[in-house]
Amino acid sequence: MKVVSQTPDELILESRPWITSLLIVAFIVLFFGIGLSTLLSGDIGGLLFLLGAIVVGGGAFWAFVRFETVRLSRPLDRVDLVSRSILGVTRKDWALSDVARAATERQRSARGTGSTRRPVLIFRGGGSAPIGIVYTNGRGPGRAAKAINDWLGVEE
Repeated sequence: MKVVSQTPDELILESRPWITSLLIVAFIVLFFGIGLSTLLSGDIGGLLFLLGAIVVGGGAFWAFVRFETVRLSRPLDRVDLVSRSILGVTRKDWALSDVARAATERQRSARGTGSTRRPVLIFRGGGSAPIGIVYTNGRGPGRAAKAINDWLGVEE
């Protein structure tokens, strides 16, 4: 997630996975083109490429492409999370006054050799809520948590 707007009253972070989206679309177009070309040349095996483009490519797009926006507003005492995917829009909100700080949540790989992270909000009364659906191994989750904590005036 990247900071797109920061004022004393409001902080907005967004995650726009353009590269992932474009790579998946390129996969779909490539395999669909190969399948269509093979099918038009008379080989029924092209159906496998068409099916792969639709099922694998569509499934990957559904699973990995989420455009997320997190908006923290002091005047409204709100934290809003809007997640857009091919299936629609999901909205969640919390009271900003309930947020103690932000952190990162770690998910270990199945083999235990590595891990991925996502940013989460930690609430004063206990509990947490993820502000990103997708775990990543980049520096984005840590930067997002730091930006939120800096804006909130919380020491890490």
